[in-house]
Amino acid sequence: MSNPALSHLDSLIHRHMTRQGIADTGTHRPKAEQAGVGTPCRVYIDNAMQQMGDHGPVTGSRIVLSILRADVAAPRVGDTLTRGLKVYTLESPLETTDESLSRWVVNTGD
Repeated sequence: MSNPALSHLDSLIHRHMTRQGIADTGTHRPKAEQAGVGTPCRVYIDNAMQQMGDHGPVTGSRIVLSILRADVAAPRVGDTLTRGLKVYTLESPLETTDESLSRWVVNTGD
């Protein structure tokens, strides 16, 4: 991240949110280096319900990860993030990505 003030603010917010149980840490691994050690990173995990459909609402679940760009500057499709025993595979970026966070719809293989 190119803005040190924003990076500092992100760190303070994430630390507070972690204490509240809303944020977490994980390990990011690029798709080409899945067997590697990985990079520790801070993340927000949103297990949300989503309504879809043009002719009538259909409800389904999706998981969105928000990864701090200060930790992982440019995640890509197929990269993984591991938190405990759970592995999340990055499927598609969301347009709400900004200088601070990279937001992704993920698959857990469940």
